[in-house]
Amino acid sequence: RRLTMTNILIVEDEPLIRMNVADALREAGFEVQAAADAGMAESLMLADVPPFDGVIVDIGLPAKPGGALARGFRARVPSPA
Repeated sequence: RRLTMTNILIVEDEPLIRMNVADALREAGFEVQAAADAGMAESLMLADVPPFDGVIVDIGLPAKPGGALARGFRARVPSPA
């Protein structure tokens, strides 16, 4: 089964990790936006242009735990019927 996700948001505070993950996903054919912190990620998520099909979040973000950030993102996504 082929995934239909095309636009991915990466939230990672370590620049080398963020860059390597973004590069690998781009090479696999994904559109990628990258954020260095929770505030930047929330701004990108609110802009929602184009909407993100998936989000990869670092659990150990300094200002806001990645789990809390992910729960906030999940709350914005409508539940499937």
